[in-house]
Amino acid sequence: MTPTPTSTPTGSSAARWRGRGMLGRWAGVRMRATLAASVVVAIALAVGGVALVVLLRRSLTHGVDDTALLRARDIAGQLRAGSLPATVATTGQDASLVQVVTPEGVVLASSSNIVGEPPLSGPPPSGANPVIRTSHNLAVGSTGEAFRVVALRVPTSTRTYLVYVATSTRSIDQTTSTTSALLIIGLPLLLLLVAGSTWAVAGTALRPVEAIRARTASITSYDLSARVPEPRTQDEIARLAHTMNDMLTRLQRAAEQQRRFSADAAHELRTPLTTLRTRAEVALTHPEQTDWVATTRLVLSQTESMTLLVNDLLLLARADSRQLLAHHSGVDLDDLLLTEAARLREQHTHDITLAALEPVCVQADPAQLARALSNLGDNATRHARARIQLALTHTADHAIITIADDGPGIPPDQAEAIFGRFTRLDDARDHDHGGTGLGLAIARELIKAHSGDLHLTPTGPLPGATFTITLPLTAPPDSGHRRVTAGPT
Repeated sequence: MTPTPTSTPTGSSAARWRGRGMLGRWAGVRMRATLAASVVVAIALAVGGVALVVLLRRSLTHGVDDTALLRARDIAGQLRAGSLPATVATTGQDASLVQVVTPEGVVLASSSNIVGEPPLSGPPPSGANPVIRTSHNLAVGSTGEAFRVVALRVPTSTRTYLVYVATSTRSIDQTTSTTSALLIIGLPLLLLLVAGSTWAVAGTALRPVEAIRARTASITSYDLSARVPEPRTQDEIARLAHTMNDMLTRLQRAAEQQRRFSADAAHELRTPLTTLRTRAEVALTHPEQTDWVATTRLVLSQTESMTLLVNDLLLLARADSRQLLAHHSGVDLDDLLLTEAARLREQHTHDITLAALEPVCVQADPAQLARALSNLGDNATRHARARIQLALTHTADHAIITIADDGPGIPPDQAEAIFGRFTRLDDARDHDHGGTGLGLAIARELIKAHSGDLHLTPTGPLPGATFTITLPLTAPPDSGHRRVTAGPT
């Protein structure tokens, strides 16, 4: 029975990806920007074109009306002067139709182009104001031709006259029609120009994005040294490229640190494993000559060393994933420091003193703070000649713990390097007696997990190294606690 495939073949996946890529290209930012700009411009051009035609027609109509009104008032002046002839003179450019009519509808005078024609329009309303309207049913002109008719009532000393001046709107219609035709042809061309310009500008603007994408796609976890190109422009894309390069730099550093960490961990585990394997092979080869008690002690010792190392590695892994803090509770730092001083006195012969012990309470994980203090205390005892001094003070916002020794000290240029993982110095402090070089790194991670800081102080109360822990205060110091300012405790 042929099994049914549960995944799409590579070729089909590639084809689908290419299809999505083509679709994405046409539906991408460039196309959306072009469509958006085209739609907005099209709407603006349509509204602007309609408004232009409407305003142009209105302007031309007002011009025709003003000219006709002036002509009507000029004829009214002739009527009042009593000098109007039966035929009103016209010029070659005068396309107006003029009539002077009595209120009874008798034509007294007219322009030469409508001699013998009936009255142009009915009498206007009573009053001296002229009446202007559009008429389509005049007896002159072609059928249905529109005219703008100005009707003016002219009272004189003898009688009242009605003056009509009519002007065809044919020129207005022709002008607006020509303008509309030009807009119908020109606006799409302008829209195409806008769309093409937007497409080109968007492509130019997005070209660095494509370069960034291509370079990012070529970066693998095996080589993080490549960087995306940064445009010289100071725009959002340039800031994006700069941010991505900063991210790649951080990832590269983290990857290099992880590789070094893995190599160092493998190296640290190789020594006890090699010792165990060698001793096991010797014991199996010569069982009658093997001291099984000593072999068991060696196996137990090496197993404990590897257990401590593995626990330290797990703790650092939790620190890298920001999962160190299990729970918080009120911790009296003075009690914690007293406990650490007592532990050091029990395990070592150094002179352990408490220079100051102020009552301070913080919200923290007591086990992890105790681990950090023990790491610093063990580091001090490994390098101290005879004396170790501990102190606890506080400011308005922070608790301050110092641990100093009278050992050989640490060079200033190594003040940060000592907090690296698996770090061992090459000078006189390199007497770890089996230490893995993780103690200070773990201590700093634990303090940082409590929003604090651990650093090497340049000068201290003793000639050796002085480490300072700074923790934020979350509760006021209890005045009822003891206060030790000098001397051993």
